[in-house]
Amino acid sequence: MNTSQRDVVWKSMKRILAGCGAEESVLTEESCIGDPELELSSVRFIQAMVELENAFDVELDVRNIWNGNQRPLSELLDYIEAALPEAGP
Repeated sequence: MNTSQRDVVWKSMKRILAGCGAEESVLTEESCIGDPELELSSVRFIQAMVELENAFDVELDVRNIWNGNQRPLSELLDYIEAALPEAGP
């Protein structure tokens, strides 16, 4: 995926996470899922995952994304990018 596509996916991710209650002003690719400053409860995290699946037409395996360890949002972004079809020429 090229940089502009990654930027579009990242902006959409931030919008979705913020819509689920995460504090958008602190969202960076280095932010970790489960960080208290994101203010994203476990229920809202699951809501965000469902909305991300719907937005990008991908299936997210929550066990691979958040297994209780601090995982940066960049890994979620990479996971979504890898699941997206390649853009045409």
